[in-house]
Amino acid sequence: MEEKKQQAEFREWKRQLIATNDKRITILIGASASGKTTLGRMLEKELGFKEIVSTTTRNIRDKDNEVDGINYHFISHEEFDKRKSEGKFVETSVYGGEKYGVEYSALISD
Repeated sequence: MEEKKQQAEFREWKRQLIATNDKRITILIGASASGKTTLGRMLEKELGFKEIVSTTTRNIRDKDNEVDGINYHFISHEEFDKRKSEGKFVETSVYGGEKYGVEYSALISD
């Protein structure tokens, strides 16, 4: 019964979102393996959401088949610091000694 209720709520949310042409940013937060990627793909497919590609200084993970410009924008620490000093980031953080951020240019949709 709970699953049917959730499906109905999702359909109503989807209807309202499409009707209002809502352009808010939705952030998916959760523990590793909690379903963020699955939910993100569903939102892209069902509702036309676009993923914001973050910028990072960490190395690309070959084992995960990451692609520069698709999963992240991979840049050097020096380039990150330069862009940050130029005010190009909406937000930045450091995790595990690597820098992450969302650039203003990533928020502009075509």
